[in-house]
Amino acid sequence: MSLFSIIVPVYKAEKYLDDCIKSLLKQTITDFEVILVDDGSPDRSGEICDDYSEKYKFIKTIHKKNEGLVSARKAGAKVAVGKYIVCVDSDDWVDDGYLEKFYTIIKRFQPDIICSGMKRVFGEKSKKVQIKQRSGFYSKSQIEEEIFPILIQGENGSTFMPNIAAKCIERNLYVTAQMTVNNQIKISEDKSVTVPCIYRSNSLFVTKYCGYNYRINEESMTDRKRVFPWNGPKLVSEHLRGEIDIELYDFEQQIDRFIVHALFNVIVSQFNSNKKYKSVVKEIKNYIEKPYYKKAIKNGKFNKYWPGILARFVLLYRMIWLSKIYYYKKYYL
Repeated sequence: MSLFSIIVPVYKAEKYLDDCIKSLLKQTITDFEVILVDDGSPDRSGEICDDYSEKYKFIKTIHKKNEGLVSARKAGAKVAVGKYIVCVDSDDWVDDGYLEKFYTIIKRFQPDIICSGMKRVFGEKSKKVQIKQRSGFYSKSQIEEEIFPILIQGENGSTFMPNIAAKCIERNLYVTAQMTVNNQIKISEDKSVTVPCIYRSNSLFVTKYCGYNYRINEESMTDRKRVFPWNGPKLVSEHLRGEIDIELYDFEQQIDRFIVHALFNVIVSQFNSNKKYKSVVKEIKNYIEKPYYKKAIKNGKFNKYWPGILARFVLLYRMIWLSKIYYYKKYYL
């Protein structure tokens, strides 16, 4: 059994996949396995995965039909044998000492989850994004006291970094959370896993270390021109309601705030469609009148967080033209 299982979902990644895998081969410790999940890539990604698997015994390749990121991560989770799961996206890469940093923390503290920062890389530019909460060890009671108030979406807009990347999660904790996520979820896939994991964890460690390199590539920029699905916020929020006890703390209100936040982004994205403005506005008004979203809009109140306050104002008073301004600015919450 390895200490780490690194799950790498792969889809149309031939341009960056070598960089990703080579960064794993350069790790300063060797107690890990790599699971490459070829999610039906139409390019040479699958062949690249096979080449590495043939050369290195600790690299496994899974080929499957294209079903999306959630399904790919599930496939990797099913075969992972490491004590901890580490997820790396196929167009990203990690620093040489990435796993060793996690190993050092595990050796001393043995937390269920390790959360680190990352570097956002665009071309030659790189910017560190660290976790805002205090660094160090968190017991169960400290998780509840310090992280639960912002686990999903805090009153002031704060949220605990929801990304799966740059985290190291105990295998059983990760697998249990990942396997319940609906494959249809295309937005907030990470949050759907990390929130239940943190909720169920007994200990956690936060480090300011930024050894994960998140590549902002052309596809990432193009992604902002997509039309987000209307059922996205509902799918994620219903999933979270089924995974955590929403009667505890203010999780009900946090979920409503998340819906307001996510729904506003869905609305802004609708202007990426080729439909006429009047048609888009009519569709938007139709969806925000649906009972599930209407309740969240009513109850998802923010305090001293102007983007959230503005988003709720737009939704509450049907000021759709304001969301169009956000679209022109290419800005999401």
